Amino acid sequence: MTNESRLTELLAKQDIYECIMKYSRGSDRYDADLIRSTFHPDAVVDREKKWSVDEWIDVSMNRDRSRARMHHIGNVLIEVDGSTAVAETYWIAYQVWSEDGARFVRTRAARYVDRFECRDGDWRVLYRGVVDDWSYTQEVGPEITQGHSDLVGQPFPTDPIYALLKETSRAN
Repeated sequence: MTNESRLTELLAKQDIYECIMKYSRGSDRYDADLIRSTFHPDAVVDREKKWSVDEWIDVSMNRDRSRARMHHIGNVLIEVDGSTAVAETYWIAYQVWSEDGARFVRTRAARYVDRFECRDGDWRVLYRGVVDDWSYTQEVGPEITQGHSDLVGQPFPTDPIYALLKETSRAN
């Protein structure tokens, strides 16, 4: 493999990795447009059934609406073959919600098994399988906020990251 082909593959892997990270931010911040930007329009999400991108966004924005959720990305293995790639992404997510006056946290370990395709220089998901490995839910005590930062995670567009991104784009 030449240095040029190795560099091309490395850049493709970086683009794919950033796409995975954008999806995670979009999911955690309930940012439908950011999630949509990570998929090709004809993509399929395979979880319980095969969903179109718009169906998946609608379901995930409404079904899992909770106080907070956060994805932690673990192992990511990306195998590029020309203008297609397969990626396996391990993740653990935490979801917090209240029900009947009690607070719960769900911890979920799963993987994305993705087929990416590069169209016009843009790597996006064409197929996403969501593979559940394990999960559990537990009741937790009251939220501790005293002495912590005034910055609190929020859904799109009020989360602090969006103000910082907007401010930075104006400065450039």
